[in-house]
Amino acid sequence: MRGCFLLLLTVSACYSQIPTVITKYGPIQGTTYIVQEQQKVYEFLGVPFAEPPLGNLRFEKPQTPRPWTTPYNATSYPLACVQCVKPSWAISEDCLRLNIWTPSLTGQQLPVVVYIHGGAYQSGTGQQNAKAIREVYAVSGIVFISIQYRLGWMGNSKQVTIWGTSAGSSSVGQHTISPKSRGLFSQAYEQSGSPIAAFARGPFVIQATRTVLLKLGCPTQGDIKKCLQSKTIDQFYAVTGKCLPNDVDIVEYSPLFDGDFFTEDVEAAIKSSPALPTLVGLNQVEGRLFVLSNLFAFSIPAAEYQYMTADALYDLIETWISNRGYSGEAESAAKTIYNFYSQGYTNSSDHKFWVEQYVKLWTDTFFNAPAMREAIAKTNARHFLKYNFSFRQMQRFTPIVLIITTKQPGQWIALVKAQLTYLKCHIALD
Repeated sequence: MRGCFLLLLTVSACYSQIPTVITKYGPIQGTTYIVQEQQKVYEFLGVPFAEPPLGNLRFEKPQTPRPWTTPYNATSYPLACVQCVKPSWAISEDCLRLNIWTPSLTGQQLPVVVYIHGGAYQSGTGQQNAKAIREVYAVSGIVFISIQYRLGWMGNSKQVTIWGTSAGSSSVGQHTISPKSRGLFSQAYEQSGSPIAAFARGPFVIQATRTVLLKLGCPTQGDIKKCLQSKTIDQFYAVTGKCLPNDVDIVEYSPLFDGDFFTEDVEAAIKSSPALPTLVGLNQVEGRLFVLSNLFAFSIPAAEYQYMTADALYDLIETWISNRGYSGEAESAAKTIYNFYSQGYTNSSDHKFWVEQYVKLWTDTFFNAPAMREAIAKTNARHFLKYNFSFRQMQRFTPIVLIITTKQPGQWIALVKAQLTYLKCHIALD
């Protein structure tokens, strides 16, 4: 897909009520609107960057789109890609499209930000946070592009920043170390996500896929893809379940290190990849969403907060460690971790305190520790880590947290305007 779109950088423009640009694949028509002090922003939505992945192209790598001659109507958001759990909104397999906001149609080589949405690799769309983001960047002389996964180079690679949140952030981290992505962008911004994270390289995907194959009546060897291509989306939904494993690794369907996009494990890839300016962002209580919900096996429903005690925290930690496969060392590790988070506090019935400590444990395990491990590895590999944007100092990052995260680390993040503003300045100054 290299050179797929030279988007908005080598175009001819028609200055009318309907903005039109000419790409190498054909003309696209968008929308003009006004924001902040009469600043014009040109919007192009749902632009295809690949052939629809249907029929024989299903489950294949994206193919270059066929050119068109009739102006493409890029005035509405594309349908979301198929989600792991069937959503209430419309979806389509024909979803490999991007959204573009630009302050200019003159062919200037403006800085470009490419945003990869989050959603644990299982949900989300290119429309997420779009309105707030477009007004921050487009009015600042920056082209902003959001994608619905999988595409190649767009714009001047020397001025392209890739940015993501949550699973989108770990996707960004993966692009920074993949040989397939080298030379396509100049810097990266990772908001609470890491290629070292649990849901960026979880252990469940192979077994989960085998289970789906069996339920669909497909072979587990031989021509698996042909069988999968013949099944409908509703058939997939009937067998994929809730998509969340009964373990601490959060997701079932995560990227697989298959020797193609990655030719080596993350740590080795960091050492061998070219140095790249990288901005890493963290929030103070990343784990709150996961703990205070009913989404995951180790969440605490609101009705059970009152039962969170010192003993309950210890039992949760012990279960975590046992599930990690540490066998004879599990009890000792559990005690060490518990002592660290209990901080010597003896009031076992202070439910608020013990819930907060559990949130801290999740935050460190799934977000802070993987991000710090990646940052340290990249710094040692002479990647230039421009800034570690955190809402608190990482004073609880210990070898014990590393024990939990070494085999299957994890992460997450929330999007905040302060980080948007910082990234805007960072890109504009570069």
